Amino acid sequence: MDIDPLGGTLTIKETQDVDAGDYTCVAANPSGTSSPGKITLDVGSAPQFTREPSDVAADIGSNVTLPCHAQGYPEPQITWRREDNAPIFTRRPTHSTITQKTGGDLQISNLWVEDETVYVCEAQNQFGRIQTHARVTVTGLGKRQGSLITCSAYCRRGRVQRVG
Repeated sequence: MDIDPLGGTLTIKETQDVDAGDYTCVAANPSGTSSPGKITLDVGSAPQFTREPSDVAADIGSNVTLPCHAQGYPEPQITWRREDNAPIFTRRPTHSTITQKTGGDLQISNLWVEDETVYVCEAQNQFGRIQTHARVTVTGLGKRQGSLITCSAYCRRGRVQRVG
């Protein structure tokens, strides 16, 4: 910390968390003392990913988890969206269930054709915002259900087809 009494400046080099807080400046000379000036210093760091999702291909009906963890100060908020901007969490009832876990992971249970897209993870705090993405590709014919099997990408509308 450097103080220039003639220029009236305080310089804090290599700021750390302990430097955060309120600072008060009072000017004084033989004629008197000024009213105090106050400034608040927020110390933090922009988000950085500590774990990122990668592209995944999975069969219909399987479960997929896309990890997304970030660090920073204050702790970054993790949000997910689809690259095509279709809703993730507020959509009409479908075969799959999509949830965001407390740590930031996106979990897709009972994967369905409509879940195939690019998912974007964003980490943000007051010092910055970063993004990463992963493509989910739906493959295979899925799980047998009695004498029925769920359709794969070539059916595209999620119809059920009897297997002979």
